[in-house]
Amino acid sequence: MAKMFVPTVVMLALATGLVIFVHYRQPGQLVPLLKNGGVLLLQILPLLIAAFFVVGLIPTVIPKEAISRWVGEGAGWRGILVGSAAGGLMPGPPYAVFPIVSGIYNQGAGIGAMVALLTSWSTWQLTRIPVAVALLGPKLTIVWIASIILFIPIAGLIASFLGRI
Repeated sequence: MAKMFVPTVVMLALATGLVIFVHYRQPGQLVPLLKNGGVLLLQILPLLIAAFFVVGLIPTVIPKEAISRWVGEGAGWRGILVGSAAGGLMPGPPYAVFPIVSGIYNQGAGIGAMVALLTSWSTWQLTRIPVAVALLGPKLTIVWIASIILFIPIAGLIASFLGRI
């Protein structure tokens, strides 16, 4: 709980500062801008709630022993490769994915596997491939995916090394 306190205070201070700035700089724009923020909140809130339910259910659905065996520090290359594959299959925006990854990490996943998962999730997703082929062409898409697939496990290995320092 304490690790969430500082970012929350910083974000609240930033939001307050921006409200004051906009109020004095463009007084007529404050209410419409705050309404836009409220609309976005209402669009995102269901996904956020679902993500936090998933985080709460992870210990029941995926036992700690399974997490440790498949993506724990002792899983080595297998954990990094599982994390790499899982990230490419995991849909969702950061505010949904980060809590889930945090829940898995807190259940005993290794740092290398989680960095591989996050790197995979953020650099490529299976659902992007058809769009990439259509817009970029097959050659560029294949080179892009091959480069990423080679890079993701390296990121996991680097993270495993740095996590031991």
